[in-house]
Amino acid sequence: MSEGKRFANKEAMTHALEIVGLLIPISSRIAIAGSLRRCKPDVGDIEIVCIPRIEPDLFGNPIMASGRISHDLEVEYGYELLKDGEHFKQFYVAPELKCDLFITTPEQWGVIFAIRTGSAEFSHKLVTPKKYGGYLPSYLNVKDGRVWNMAQAMSTPEEKDFFDLCGLWVEPKDRI
Repeated sequence: MSEGKRFANKEAMTHALEIVGLLIPISSRIAIAGSLRRCKPDVGDIEIVCIPRIEPDLFGNPIMASGRISHDLEVEYGYELLKDGEHFKQFYVAPELKCDLFITTPEQWGVIFAIRTGSAEFSHKLVTPKKYGGYLPSYLNVKDGRVWNMAQAMSTPEEKDFFDLCGLWVEPKDRI
């Protein structure tokens, strides 16, 4: 849970939908996660998960347009990026209301979307093996946004794929 000022769901959702709308043209997939997705009445921040479109680089090689997202947020829309990593960007959408933007791939979407929907306690249980009180089968582990079965990375293109591996499904509003 974010510390500090809380914002009504409706106010934060308005800002979240604006950011999603700005990023749709350069995203192949984008969705609101976090406490907004869990329908909490008030939130401390906005969390969005995004897969950038694949675009050619100067030599015609396909690359994910993570840098284009930074450019558009800063130059086109005037947001000041507090953090500007390849997989994580953070900026204020209003005074004291931060947006955390998580950049992922199609193979990681299910894991990242589930973890970023939260809650923090629920997400921790998702990536903790059953033998330690979590939901993850003990022969699997989660590392770098992927589920691994020994040395084999598994694809989880949908959140349900990740939950199926854990043998459960919990609606976002019930993830506490």
